[in-house]
Amino acid sequence: MRSKAAFLRRLYIGCFKTKTARGNDAAPYPGIRRMAGQRLTGAAAQTEAMRALTHSRACIESSLAPFEPRSTFEIWFSTFRGIEELINLPGELRGEPLLDEIEGLALLDIGGMQRALPSIKAGVKSRFSRLVAQRLVRTLIQLHAIATSFATHQLSVAWEMATFGSAISYLQSRRRHMLALLHMIPGACRGTHRLHELDGLNQFLHLIETAGLGTTSMHRNLMLARVYPDFTLDVDEVGILASHSFNGLNSQFLEPERTAITEMTDVDFSEIKLAPLNRRLIFSKAELENNLAFIAAAYAEFNLHETSYRRIGRVHPQLAPSRC
Repeated sequence: MRSKAAFLRRLYIGCFKTKTARGNDAAPYPGIRRMAGQRLTGAAAQTEAMRALTHSRACIESSLAPFEPRSTFEIWFSTFRGIEELINLPGELRGEPLLDEIEGLALLDIGGMQRALPSIKAGVKSRFSRLVAQRLVRTLIQLHAIATSFATHQLSVAWEMATFGSAISYLQSRRRHMLALLHMIPGACRGTHRLHELDGLNQFLHLIETAGLGTTSMHRNLMLARVYPDFTLDVDEVGILASHSFNGLNSQFLEPERTAITEMTDVDFSEIKLAPLNRRLIFSKAELENNLAFIAAAYAEFNLHETSYRRIGRVHPQLAPSRC
């Protein structure tokens, strides 16, 4: 078994914690040079942020390079789909006893997991489908494994994944990093190593927690450095402290930079004719069509039907399978 010291060296060499003035944007920041404490402003702060971004991208690409691209994409896509279904389960099962059973899972309790999974799998299979049940079980097994690994090495993120409810919040906050990784895999994977179907989170979540979150943090700092003339980065060998922080509007992490379309109070959605949804499907063609209708209504004043969006709105439903 890999030693704790070796694990931590692999996880944190070249990385350290970034912090903002309000302390709400802690994330590993890859590649900062060990240096005496200094304050960077203006062009110097931007240059340091860009240098860190270049380094972190190189770290991500080198980590992905040994993997075979096609199989890795397929496994990570399936993993990501399972996570999206898990995130959406509470909404689909609201008020049903099955949700209470799933929400009672303690992901760090292996005995409890083993006792509960057969019943949960049968319930999900009956409520949705065999494939959804299989993906849910695979996702829960992976979450248990990675949460246990994090807890064994005393990483605080483990407690964000300790229960079903906290795991959903954690996954919501990481979903765009997971999607970004999916987009990188075809170009960055150049090797022959094949990813096992239950090893996706184990292989890539450490990468997201370090280089992925650090990349996001540095992009935000670069943006803030260009916006605020008095922006500063205090940098030393322990960490980095930004003078300004970025706060997203949406607490559910779905669209951190903006509110949801359906939250626009000046748009009347009551006239929209919605397609009926199949309650046995978590994602469906009808849901996609309804979302497109919401978008068209929200931005009707911009005459979307006269733009390329009209063609996109027609093509997407045709590409979507009737069952998901």
